Amino acid sequence: MGASLLVFPLYRRSPRRTQHPLACRPLSRQAEIIPFSGQPMTFKSIAEFLDPKNGHRPTSAERDLIAKTRTGEPCRCWKGKEPSRPDGPSDDTTIRAALLRLLIIGGTKDCGLHERGVWLEGGWIEGELDLSFCTGKGAALLAYCHFTDRPNLNQTTLPQLSLDDSALPGLFAQGAVVAGGFFLRRIVGTGTVAVGGVQVGGQLDCTGATLDGGKDMHGNALVALNAQGAEVGPDFFLGQVTAIGTVTVGGAKIGGQLSCIGAKLYGGKDARGAALDALNAQGVEVGQDLFLSQVTARGTVTVGGAKIGGQLGCTGATLDGGKDMHGTTLRALNAQGVKVGQDLFLSQVTAIGTVDVIGARIGGQLDCTDATLVGGKDKNGTALPALHAQRLQVSQGFFFRDLVKVQGLVDLTAARFADLVDDPACWPVAPDNLILNGFTYDRIGGPTTFAARRNWLVTGSHWLGEFYPQPYTQFAKILRQMGHAREARKVLIGMAEAEAKTLQKRHRARRRLVRALRRFSATASVQSRDSVVGILDEVPASLKFDAKVMFDLFAKTHMVPPDLPGSPSPLSKITREYAKQDFRNRMRWLATKSRIAILWSRIKTGFFGITVGHGHAPHRSLVLALGCVGVSSLVYMYLWSRGVMVPTDAVILTSTEWATAYAGSAEAPSLVWASGKGPATQHYETFYSLPYALDVFLPIVDLGQQSTWGQTTVTNLGVVARIYTWLLQAAGYIITSLGLAAATGIIQRNQPD
Repeated sequence: MGASLLVFPLYRRSPRRTQHPLACRPLSRQAEIIPFSGQPMTFKSIAEFLDPKNGHRPTSAERDLIAKTRTGEPCRCWKGKEPSRPDGPSDDTTIRAALLRLLIIGGTKDCGLHERGVWLEGGWIEGELDLSFCTGKGAALLAYCHFTDRPNLNQTTLPQLSLDDSALPGLFAQGAVVAGGFFLRRIVGTGTVAVGGVQVGGQLDCTGATLDGGKDMHGNALVALNAQGAEVGPDFFLGQVTAIGTVTVGGAKIGGQLSCIGAKLYGGKDARGAALDALNAQGVEVGQDLFLSQVTARGTVTVGGAKIGGQLGCTGATLDGGKDMHGTTLRALNAQGVKVGQDLFLSQVTAIGTVDVIGARIGGQLDCTDATLVGGKDKNGTALPALHAQRLQVSQGFFFRDLVKVQGLVDLTAARFADLVDDPACWPVAPDNLILNGFTYDRIGGPTTFAARRNWLVTGSHWLGEFYPQPYTQFAKILRQMGHAREARKVLIGMAEAEAKTLQKRHRARRRLVRALRRFSATASVQSRDSVVGILDEVPASLKFDAKVMFDLFAKTHMVPPDLPGSPSPLSKITREYAKQDFRNRMRWLATKSRIAILWSRIKTGFFGITVGHGHAPHRSLVLALGCVGVSSLVYMYLWSRGVMVPTDAVILTSTEWATAYAGSAEAPSLVWASGKGPATQHYETFYSLPYALDVFLPIVDLGQQSTWGQTTVTNLGVVARIYTWLLQAAGYIITSLGLAAATGIIQRNQPD
């Protein structure tokens, strides 16, 4: 045997012990083996390993493995009809790791090993299989095996590696290079499976694996699978995996798909009880699809910054972000800044914790059909966002319908969708639970009537007491583009009314605050103080500055400064009482101003709404004008019948015919005069009630009625008729002016492009 020798230490040590310095030296050293007697011995080759003279007793399994490896056949140590893992060491199953290592790397020149490599099923691998920095001659197929120590494949190079159905106390394969497939299907790992930085030319398949990372000495859950920075040629399969501890694939580059369909990912907790990530795929690059369908996750699923060429599918997933050490609900899905080439499916998802897609870019559609989104609460009991989609961009449709259930805020600030296909009943209706400010879309596929969208618009345009008109203008713009001009006008009118109501609420909040401060100044009771604090919590954001000014003034007039050297002398008791009274007077005046502002807002809103629909319905002025003219024509007809209407021409009033008529009826001479047959009566302008009302109402029209007929002021009814004519004339000026201004767009506000 002229071949070189290799030292193979086979120590029964824990996986955490450092590697023996002679573990992977070249084939010019001796091989050291610990036989069953516990005494180490060396061998020069496989032939010497099998020689009984050296005191080493190979097991039947080892002899069979050597023989089968020479012929390229599988060595099956299991008994029965179906393959299975061994329950314990025996002569038929035990194979020492040092021998297995020698066979994998090709043995010595005289071994005659087959190029196919090692194919072992059902073996009990005794000791640490240390292949670090080694290059395997053929494939290493170790199925249904039980490893007593964690295999060390650090920087190992193999044509193919399979540990299917094996049980092992973790795996250390950082930086390994596998030309073909790397199979970990249905393995049972009781420690971290570390494959970070591996380069796999074929598939990396962990389908059905059960991985438990365990805990460190402080009680922190350890990583179950670490594939950070892995490079996989086609696909990476994590389907049906059960993992206790974080599964990390951050920064991995996968040419095909990353599939976690049906996986159960339990991130565990740290020593303080805070939930850890279930899946960390931060910055992963996937050439095709990333599937999280039917996943059950306890802990945040993170895909932030990922680049996905195909779909990101989360259909039917159950995502529970867990809670931190303070009891705050953590995010269920973190997809901030993710870039998806095709669609993002969140249909039928159940998420407990925020679904965060801030700044994401979706090349296809975003489907939230039949999803259940529960934002959770922070440590103070405040509701957290259910869907956080600020600056989200979706190139196609956003589907939000079919019994979507939402508990928490839906934030679509500055989001951009091509199509909005939704059911208005699925959106949150509670105050401050929907933000639509800056939300834009090109087409709407749900209901397009203002009546169906009113609650959606009202809720989405208000946030912390402030009003944002953009949701109304955006909806009106799309309605006009779709040909629904009438509904668009209704939307804009509703916007003006909502804005006016918000202004009135702001004035009412200011009035309540100043009244509470005035009451607190007068009584200084605990009840009045609590009233001030409660009202302050409800004050809109726009009144925070005013409230601060009021409180500063209150502090100056009510609080006694400390007597410090160099400080100004405190006010006298009488002066302080005058200051307090002045403060209360100011608060009374502010309350009065707020009441006047509320009343004026109501009058202005009602008047502009009735006359011209706040500038968006100029036809209302025409309807109102016709109504005024029609009613007034009946009024003037009645006044004519009572003799109130009289000629205004001086010639008629000084004629003998009029004098005769006046003598006959001093209260209604026009009736007697009009029934006469004189030339003045026959040729004078005949009174018509409708043209007269129209002549009075329209300031730019002269029909000759108002210039020839007027109201007598001899009777009380005539005085009332004269006042009515003045009012009708003023109404005509106002209504026609507003109608023209609305028609030309002068008084329209927030008009969509």
